[in-house]
Amino acid sequence: MPELPEVETVARDLRPRLVGATVAGARCTWPRTLRTHDPLTFGDAIGGRTVESVGRRAKQLVIALSGEAALTIHLKMTGQLFVVPAETLVDPYVRLILELADGRELRFRDIRKFGRVGLYGRDPASGELVAELGGTALFAAIGPEPLADEFTVREFRRRLRRRKGRLKPLLL
Repeated sequence: MPELPEVETVARDLRPRLVGATVAGARCTWPRTLRTHDPLTFGDAIGGRTVESVGRRAKQLVIALSGEAALTIHLKMTGQLFVVPAETLVDPYVRLILELADGRELRFRDIRKFGRVGLYGRDPASGELVAELGGTALFAAIGPEPLADEFTVREFRRRLRRRKGRLKPLLL
């Protein structure tokens, strides 16, 4: 499983390639890749949306889309993402293809088939990603973002003071 710095590197690499691109459709060759939709409805749900930003939350890539939606991608052990011209030969390990309106494709390649992709909406009240309106926030159980400005040494100390035990389990 890629560690957080590697996922951050993938997000930074994809950002200039994808922001502003419009998704025309999608093709899925391994249905279990999709967390939230079946392959037949996924293309319709994501088609016509424009990529607004590419970021990361924990070890998941978060691609914010127009229409208050976001695509989350967890690479797991062997997942890789490539932006290629549509005419590029398709590798047998490509599990999902997002067709972009400009003739390129975002391809999710995953040899071991552990990676997962989900399309989520944003709750209008909280702004959090949710599978359904009024549902639990997708990242509710995930701790603070270590690279966020709000996560200071003072905040780290405050969180550790409340806990007793071995250091490694506390950090995880």
